[in-house]
Amino acid sequence: MRLLVRTCVAVVLMATSGLAQSVGRDFVSTDISTFTAGVICTPVLLGQTVAPDTIAGHTNQIGGEVHFSSASRRVPAVEGLSFGVRAATKMQDYPRVIMTVSHPPMGNQGTTQQSWPMELVAENDRISLFSFQHDYELVRGAWSFEARSGETVLYRANFEVVDPTQVPELADMCGFAEMLS
Repeated sequence: MRLLVRTCVAVVLMATSGLAQSVGRDFVSTDISTFTAGVICTPVLLGQTVAPDTIAGHTNQIGGEVHFSSASRRVPAVEGLSFGVRAATKMQDYPRVIMTVSHPPMGNQGTTQQSWPMELVAENDRISLFSFQHDYELVRGAWSFEARSGETVLYRANFEVVDPTQVPELADMCGFAEMLS
């Protein structure tokens, strides 16, 4: 009986060790040609698109040439900041992609996932962001962006939203230095 218990404990420890190691790692399919992720201090918002599977009911349309201000995956919980992924596919278009952002519970319903449709076109960068626009969105913890076409995961990027004092290197760059004093 002791041997059986020890064996079960060993198997559980090995399994949870493997899970702990895989959490937080990105996944990028071989169909993806470019993949970058990071923080954008203040993107230019042009308009909105209906997205019923989000708390706000819409996504923002971003304008201009968008560049990441930082490649950091530690994102300060500051209104006005955005973070996410820029990706393109190699040869194949994916016209029906679902972007799912998973995060700690937020809003009145304790929502943990929001999603919207998008497309990925061969060799055309597409940026997908989450912008902190409301206090209820400033939830700290693990966040992930996953682009999926049917059953195929095209990419997954992981972030950690933290207290602004934990990323002082972004304070001056993104204009929230006064929050740190």
